[in-house]
Amino acid sequence: GLLAVGLASGMAAAPGRLADRVRALDASRLAPLYRGLSVGGACVGQVSDAVAAALLGCADASGAPLFEEFEGAGDRRALRLREHAEASAEARTAAMDAAAEALVGAGIIPKRHGELVSVGAGWGAPELAKVDRNAAPALGVVSAGVHVHCYVAGGPEPGAGPAGVWLAQRAADKSHFPSCWDPTAAGGLPSGLTVRENAAKEAAEEAGVSQELFAGAVATGALSMMTARPDGSFLKHSVYLNFDLRVPGDWAPTAADGEVQQFALWTMEELEAEVRGGDRLRPAMVAVMADFLVRHGAITADGDPAYVALLCALHRDRLELC
Repeated sequence: GLLAVGLASGMAAAPGRLADRVRALDASRLAPLYRGLSVGGACVGQVSDAVAAALLGCADASGAPLFEEFEGAGDRRALRLREHAEASAEARTAAMDAAAEALVGAGIIPKRHGELVSVGAGWGAPELAKVDRNAAPALGVVSAGVHVHCYVAGGPEPGAGPAGVWLAQRAADKSHFPSCWDPTAAGGLPSGLTVRENAAKEAAEEAGVSQELFAGAVATGALSMMTARPDGSFLKHSVYLNFDLRVPGDWAPTAADGEVQQFALWTMEELEAEVRGGDRLRPAMVAVMADFLVRHGAITADGDPAYVALLCALHRDRLELC
């Protein structure tokens, strides 16, 4: 049988509230507090005034400033790289490296990550530069992440839908959302890996999924919305790229890299109750797991009058403030 995950009574919400809950995750309302950031002639992100001040203080080895202001969208002055910092992709990446150093120096981010992510005009656009993964959210660079959902089918037939899905409880010492619940495996998309390669890497590192098992994973689409931290900082466009992987009933994930406290197999009913009214999922995962429930027929147009509103809330456009 499935491992039951006890939910507090009374968490299920009335149909329609889920669409509102997912809409509330979108942080587009914070746009007036941000200024556009242009790199390579394209609007690649948005920054707060504190981040803008740090960038305007960046200089190259000769002391020449790397960033300047220009007239952006609306009445907010946007930022862009100065002409000499736009000479090549390498020059742009060097400028973004200086920006990361400035953000550490200003206390806006605690340290560099060491892994680089792509900078471009939205998901799938040509890479214009690279930037340290920890600096990317402060610059509003599009954040792409993979999510792998390992599920146990409700029957032996090939097309049987999920009876339960494995979720991972984040480590208690994580800097963000400690002890909250996530999909089986998830992680940011670094520069240089395909989406599927990264999903396989994260599934192996975080949940012990073998290459042979992951070969059965199915790409199921993407979600997108503007997100920010609870205090309103680090406004960025988040793209969630999802994979579903049917696993045997006698298989269980194993925590391999210290990122996870424990795994538990949630029934679809438990998951829907949590998505509609619980508080144990990492907030953005309310949207990711709602999408899982929709594509497997647990949430339907017949069962939720706000079904279309929910689908629209799961796919939001990127803001451009340049």
